[in-house]
Amino acid sequence: MSNKVLCTLPPEDIRNLQDLTWMKSALEDLAIVIAEQNHILREDSELYLRLINDYKEYLIKINDFWSIYLKKYHISDNEQLMVDYKTQELIIVPKSISCCEKSVNN
Repeated sequence: MSNKVLCTLPPEDIRNLQDLTWMKSALEDLAIVIAEQNHILREDSELYLRLINDYKEYLIKINDFWSIYLKKYHISDNEQLMVDYKTQELIIVPKSISCCEKSVNN
């Protein structure tokens, strides 16, 4: 199966996805920095709980974003979606291709 362009995403969807993935990445970076100073990050601390809750919230938002397109285009289990930010195209690719933040499976 080769890559197939499904549509061109509206600019608002592009901005939304970029914001969501940026925030997810920022939370992951924060977790790494804090984990290096494990005396700050205790599982019962307010900072830890807030970090976990915020991270879960962004994972849900990203899943919600992708679920619209997964349903609309009937994406199978051996396929995934990615975005070409340069062209703003939504592309279907075989699941074996790793796409980092562009992947459905963030």
